[in-house]
Amino acid sequence: MRLIKGIRKVKPGVYGFTLIEVLAAIVVLSFGVVVVLRALETSLSAMGSSRDTMWGNILVREILAGTELDMRSGMEISSYSSGQAQIGPYRDFMWEREMEPASVFVLESEETKVSLYKVDVGVWRAGSPGRRYSAETFLRRIE
Repeated sequence: MRLIKGIRKVKPGVYGFTLIEVLAAIVVLSFGVVVVLRALETSLSAMGSSRDTMWGNILVREILAGTELDMRSGMEISSYSSGQAQIGPYRDFMWEREMEPASVFVLESEETKVSLYKVDVGVWRAGSPGRRYSAETFLRRIE
């Protein structure tokens, strides 16, 4: 048997991987690691977004509840207000609330005036104003 120059004949009983096989295995494993790291990055991003949404919605509900309590206690509420809020571990949430009268009617049997207000609350993080959490509802004031 004639051998090509530079290639050795493998002795019987000696086993191993060639350099090409080892390099191919490294490439396949590298692609697997890259895919796992991308999935981890996407998962962490989704968790951060979900966390912001949760805290934003909690703040919206808190502002609406405070507005309703103020209306029930008879406080005068401005048609527009805004500010910065600390909720959970965050200090950078901004909020705004707009109120406008929707309708007024009088209950004849009790001679009670009932006012209905449209309330719109918006919340966003100071670093990302494009991501806004909001709610619009109607609240009543009985006088």
